[in-house]
Amino acid sequence: MKNRIICVVACLMMLVGCVVLCSCGNYKVLNKTFTYTWAQIKLPDGAIIEGKVDSWTDYGDELLQITIDGTTYLVHAANAIMKT
Repeated sequence: MKNRIICVVACLMMLVGCVVLCSCGNYKVLNKTFTYTWAQIKLPDGAIIEGKVDSWTDYGDELLQITIDGTTYLVHAANAIMKT
């Protein structure tokens, strides 16, 4: 009986852990919304790219990978503006 209770508790903990980890992406973390629909990127040659954001992800605090109109750009966060 005791083993059955331990097994049920362990399964519930794994289920809760999976739900928490699956819900932590670029979109919702601690009730903060990270959904952006538009971005403007400054390229090294001075050109400005702007448009609708198809998808994006961040790599630490400094790099952003932003896909605009099917083209993916990897830029420093100082060279990108994103808004909802």
